[in-house]
Parts: sequence; structure tokens; C-alpha cells
Amino acid sequence: MSKLKRFSIVLTTLALIGSTQNQLVGNAALVLGPADPKTAAVSGLGKCKTAQELDCVDTVTFIPSGGKIVAATYFSEEGLSERVDENGNKILNGSTSWKFTDQSTERSVRVTADLETPEHVILKNSNGDVSLRGAALRVTLNVNNPRETMLSIKIRTSWLRPMNVQLKAEDANFVWEKYGAGNILTLEGRGIGIADYSGNWLSIPEKKDFSAKADIEVENFLFIVHHADSDISKGYWPPLCADKGFTVQSHNTNATGDPQWNPLTESLEFSIFSPHLKSDGKANLGFFKIWAPDAFIDCKWPNNTITVAPKLKLEIIYEDGVVSVANTFVTRKSGRLYLEATGFHYSSPKIVLSAVALPIATPVQTPVKPKIVPKLKSSTITCVKGKSVAKITGISPKCPSGYSRKK
Repeated sequence: MSKLKRFSIVLTTLALIGSTQNQLVGNAALVLGPADPKTAAVSGLGKCKTAQELDCVDTVTFIPSGGKIVAATYFSEEGLSERVDENGNKILNGSTSWKFTDQSTERSVRVTADLETPEHVILKNSNGDVSLRGAALRVTLNVNNPRETMLSIKIRTSWLRPMNVQLKAEDANFVWEKYGAGNILTLEGRGIGIADYSGNWLSIPEKKDFSAKADIEVENFLFIVHHADSDISKGYWPPLCADKGFTVQSHNTNATGDPQWNPLTESLEFSIFSPHLKSDGKANLGFFKIWAPDAFIDCKWPNNTITVAPKLKLEIIYEDGVVSVANTFVTRKSGRLYLEATGFHYSSPKIVLSAVALPIATPVQTPVKPKIVPKLKSSTITCVKGKSVAKITGISPKCPSGYSRKK
């Protein structure tokens, strides 16, 4: 559990704490926009107003099944409020509202894009001193029928440098590109359902190991882009090898572990956790996708055998050591690893990627052709010694000593 990252705890904490702090609700003077990155803050991002503006929502598009994409129209800012949380972070809440037409029906989507600054306080110790700071971009989409609604969001950023990107969505995709002096992020997918626990579940052994059934199912349409700070001590995840790239994960759980290289089995292992059963007692089935550049894998796990393997194998191994029968796909293309596993069940399966040992080829023995020996003919010669005459027959016949060949 030490490597377990519970993003929902962070989100819930940000949403609930600070109720007794200085809080301004519905202040008409508030405007969405980024905070100074040198301050401890979380700010909702608004609609980009110019082509040069950064740290803002660029576009929202609806992607119907089998149809032409539909650009959504920006409508308004909603739910603006300001407060200071218990860790001293200045919080500017709010979202942008967009509208689009789906088969002649007008629909709306609310985009909440919260940008945490690098000085954002994640944790304090028992003495009240800051023990961890770090930044992330969290994009939540609120739309009717989320599981059947495919959306693409583009967000411009200035200082944000991606690492360990988490896509809580089906059919998800992530693209990071240069945009002027900054970058533009494309986040795509459909909403998912996540089985989860509520309350102080970590104090219950059956929930701590995820063997108990879930308390609730929640709709989730969330993208998290963690920031790779230049300060190695900052961040939800250690920003190692961020100059070589980053991992992108998509799955239907709030709890995942950081990939680890196992030198004994020579495999890359991904731990993923969720309640074994849904709240209705049905099996909780999972999906997991991850992609990353070979350069990042070689930097973070320099002794790995994955990036040089001619063939790879992906397995789902459960807590009892049983290997799951699941749908798996793994490939390496253009210097990038991509793998996918679906149809497995929780609570805490391990996804194991390893190189396939190819059989040693046996040298092909070329048959030795027999030498063709030409057939030699014998001949007879006449040899004489005085009055004695001898006829000698054979191959290359020669006269005996003292005899001469008669011509």
C-alpha cells in the first residue's frame, strides 16, 4: 500500500475541507484563470480569449459514434467561489459551460479544469510543517449520459510538464504538443463507472486488501496530468526521467501503483487495485492501458529487457498466483510501448509484462553430396626381356623390373 496512490482522497479533501476558512461564495467579481505559479494555489481555468493566451481551455468537441465531430460553443462560467483550505492553498473554484448539438438535440457539458501550482501544498506533518508540495492539472467533465458521450478537450498550458498521466475514461487518448511559448494538451474519452469504498475504509482489513465488495459506484470522467517539477522532492510521483518522456495510463479504478521492474522475473509489473465485487455483488471487471516511450523505460529501468525484446508477453496474475484468462494486447512501434488488458477481475491483480524467450534455432545440416568418381578404364601392355614376353593389364600398367615395354 505504500506505493498506492489514492487520487480520489485528494479530490475529496480539496472539495470538503476549508468550510470554516475565509470563503467567498458566488462572488460576481471573480474570474476563472491561473494563479501565480510561485504561490500555493489551485485555480479553475477559463476559456481562452486570445490565440496567444496560455493556461486556459481552448476547445471542446463532441465525437459521435460513426459521425462527424461537433465543435461545442462556449456558453458561460459557472459556480465561481474562492476560499483558503486547511493547508493554506488559495482555491478558486469554477467551471466553464459549453453547448453542442447531438442529433438535433442541444446538450451541455461543464468543464472543470483545476490547475495546482508547483507550490501547492499536498501534505503537512503533525507539526503543521509542509512535507510535500506538487502540481497537477485535473480536468473533470460533467455531462448527461457520460458513458455514451465521447468528448475531446484541448487545454493550453505554460509551465506544466506532463508525467504519470491518468485517464479515468474509456477509449481514452492523450496528446501533448508545442503551442507558441507553451503547450497544448488533448484529452479524449468517454465516462466510466468506478466501484469504490466510502468512509474510513482503510481501517477495515477486508477493504484495505480490496476483498470486500464496494460500497458505491460512481460515474467518472476525469483526466489527471501530474507535473514533473525540476525539484525532485516535489510531486505526487518522483519526477524521474521526465526529460525522456512519461507514462500515460487509462483504467477504471481510483487506486494504482507505480510500475516496478522485477529483476528476478525480468518483468515490468503494474499493480492495480479495486473492490473485488461491485456494490450489487456482481464481479468487478477491469481494464488497464498504458503507453510510454522506450527512452523513458530505459532511463527509469536501465536493466530492463523489454525495449530490446523481439517479442513481448502480457499476463494478469491474481493474488493467489493464478494467471488470468483475459484479453491482452502489447506492441512496440516507433520507439513507444503500448499495452492493454481487459476482461480481468479485481481486487488486486498484477499486470506483468515480460520478454518472450525465443527458442534457440538448431543449425540446418546440409546433406553432403557423394563425390562422383570417374570410371577408369584398364589397358594391356606388352613387356619383353630377351626372349621372355609378358602382358600386363591394369590401370596405368607398368612393366616389371628388367622388362621394357614393347612398342
